[in-house]
Amino acid sequence: MTKKYLMTLAALLLALLPTGLKAQAQTEYVTDVYVIGSDYESTIDDLYEKSFKPYGWKRINYDLNKGARGHYVNLLYKTGTDVTEAITDIYLWVGDTNTSEKDMTFEGRTYTRSSYNGDEDFLRSKGD
Repeated sequence: MTKKYLMTLAALLLALLPTGLKAQAQTEYVTDVYVIGSDYESTIDDLYEKSFKPYGWKRINYDLNKGARGHYVNLLYKTGTDVTEAITDIYLWVGDTNTSEKDMTFEGRTYTRSSYNGDEDFLRSKGD
C-alpha cells in the first residue's frame, strides 16, 4: 500500500468516526467497515450494487488508490444507532499480512481486521 492510499483512507475513516451521521433525528454511528477492490471500476461498481448495497452497506464512492496505479479500492461502511456498537478507533497497519489472525493487539487495545473482497487479483494480493 502506498502512503497516499493510507493517508486518503485515514482521512475518510476519521471523517466517519464518533461524530455520528444524522438521520431522522437519530444519531447513526459507523458500526462496520469493509474494503472492496478490482482492476476495473465497472467491476467494483457491480460488486457493490449486487453484493453489498442490498445488505445495508454504504459506499464512499472514491478510489482510495487513485493515482497509485493499481486496483480501484472503495471503503464500505454500515451504520447503526447503538452507540455501544460504534467504531471509535481505527488503527492503520502496514506490514506483513501473511497471518490468519483476525484480531491484533497494539498498545493494549484489541483491533479486528477489516474484511475485504474483490476480483481474483485483488483477493490474491490480500487487499494490498
